[in-house]
Amino acid sequence: METVFNVIKVYRDNFSKLVSDLSEEEMNRIPAGFSNNIILNYVHVIVSQQVLCYRTTGLPYKIEESLIEKYRRGTVPADNVGKAELEQFTGMSIRLIEELRADYLNGLFDVFETYTTSSGSAITSIESAISYVAVHDGLHLGYSMALRRAVRNS
Repeated sequence: METVFNVIKVYRDNFSKLVSDLSEEEMNRIPAGFSNNIILNYVHVIVSQQVLCYRTTGLPYKIEESLIEKYRRGTVPADNVGKAELEQFTGMSIRLIEELRADYLNGLFDVFETYTTSSGSAITSIESAISYVAVHDGLHLGYSMALRRAVRNS
């Protein structure tokens, strides 16, 4: 699992670099042809990791539930996010992966409730959930790179 945690950290680092290079307006803009913005994708990966790895194991979230409601699957941008809030998300992004790794190594995840993704894949263990987090982060990072291109070319 160490390789998977390292992959997630690389994606999170790259995502953090992507958003740090944007203006407030750029990270909040929804370009023509898209239904969301870069900041929604960034916070969505943070929130999804909590749902996939903590809700499914009966453990409490490590973030406020209001954040989960605002950025979970199927949501759309409601408010603009400022640079100060972005800094909080950036710190949270890396910290939560480090905490997940520690919780995994400490054996906290002893039960798991099967979770079905929007694509129909069944996640049946904490190991498959953590692996899915890596795939999910990569997907949203790639999508956000396309969003950045669209934002800067409009």
